[in-house]
Amino acid sequence: MSNIQALIAHYGDFIFFIIPLGIIGIWRWTVWLIRKIGGQFYKMPHGFYPATLSIVTPIYNEDPAVLRRAFRSWAENEPDEIIAVIDFSDESSIKGFKEFQRDFANAKLIVTQKPGKRPALADGVRAAKSEIVALVDSDTFWSPNIKNILLGPFADPRVGGVAVRQDVLKTDTLARRLFKIHLDLRYLFEFPFLGALETALPCLSGRTAVYRRSAIADKMHALETEKFWGKLMISGDDKSLTHLIQGAGWETKFLRDVRVYTPGTAGFWEYIQQQLRWTRNGLRSDFKALNSRWIWRDHKILALHMLDKFIQPVTLMLSPMYFIAAFYFGFPELAVVIGAWWISSRTVKLYPHLKEVPMDVFMLPIYIPFSFF
Repeated sequence: MSNIQALIAHYGDFIFFIIPLGIIGIWRWTVWLIRKIGGQFYKMPHGFYPATLSIVTPIYNEDPAVLRRAFRSWAENEPDEIIAVIDFSDESSIKGFKEFQRDFANAKLIVTQKPGKRPALADGVRAAKSEIVALVDSDTFWSPNIKNILLGPFADPRVGGVAVRQDVLKTDTLARRLFKIHLDLRYLFEFPFLGALETALPCLSGRTAVYRRSAIADKMHALETEKFWGKLMISGDDKSLTHLIQGAGWETKFLRDVRVYTPGTAGFWEYIQQQLRWTRNGLRSDFKALNSRWIWRDHKILALHMLDKFIQPVTLMLSPMYFIAAFYFGFPELAVVIGAWWISSRTVKLYPHLKEVPMDVFMLPIYIPFSFF
């Protein structure tokens, strides 16, 4: 009888131990389900808007082969002009762009001595002549025949910016496979939810962010001189510019069916550093936005989405803490349950990605600890 009582007492402690984790799990899955259901109402914006298009690209020490391929992909979409802003010390890129100018008459070169991406973008925007300006990273490749689709949403005069889906060109390294999962979670889950229920997006990523020129022309000084806690902000330009136009009342739209490609970082350590930098930039920009009136006044769903981004890492880390504590306090059964839950829950949440790349289900033993890290 004493053994039975001891067993009941043991598992009574077990149940008491997992109740907080269960409550948090229910909360997190409720948030996920709301986003998932909301995303089902997403409809890609369509329209016809025969405007002129300028492409502005800041370039610094880019791989010449990548540059040539990027140039060709943009030129095939027949923009009205392509403006490259290249650091004066980058002789290789300057030479490569001058060669491209022979084949594309409306290619314009700006050689700059100003350090940083933000001044380069500002100079390029100021030089642009078209009604619509696409800010494009120098390692981004466009799909064919997307120009008219990119311009379509601007038929609505309220639209100031457009984002597209981004993908990894070739997933031939671990870093690139993890990056593709990261991008698919953003553009196949988060953005459809916000695109369906909001008129604002978290970020028009710098790989391809398409703007109405009148929406950003007067924002260049603010972009160049933006500070955070008294320090000049260098990176995070894409998110900052997104917030600047949304704060001014412009709407932003998402084109899920338009895809652009990036090679992505090949090395794992470089990818880690990149993710840390992007996370830091994102938290800074979101913190500033959440302390602004415009987001709570006009875009409460986006505000709650950003707020959740601050809370999510804290709740996420409780799971591995419970996993370790389960062994320490003598509940190996709980550790097994948590491990099985990680695999099953990540499989469900990664379904949009796994639908395209089913074999990445075998990436879960790597992806799960990496997501915690």
